Amino acid sequence: MTGVKGKRVCHDAAKECVTNDLKAWYKDNGMTSEKTAPDKAQQNGTAKRVNRTLMERARAALLDAGFAEKLCAEALASVVHVLSRSP
Repeated sequence: MTGVKGKRVCHDAAKECVTNDLKAWYKDNGMTSEKTAPDKAQQNGTAKRVNRTLMERARAALLDAGFAEKLCAEALASVVHVLSRSP
């Protein structure tokens, strides 16, 4: 997309992040994989907090509208749409 390549990937050592296929892919692309302590906001950074906030807003929108939880993806898309267009 932008031509900029990542050099490292940080994750909380979840099983889906430490497969042999992913380790090989990281190595093939000149990337390193760093594990952080799970559930520590100090190490997991902004991304987890933003994701949690987006999901909370999506759930609140669903509850307020009285819609089923199966519409969570659509609610999340709506929340992201509104936030990306807000000042």
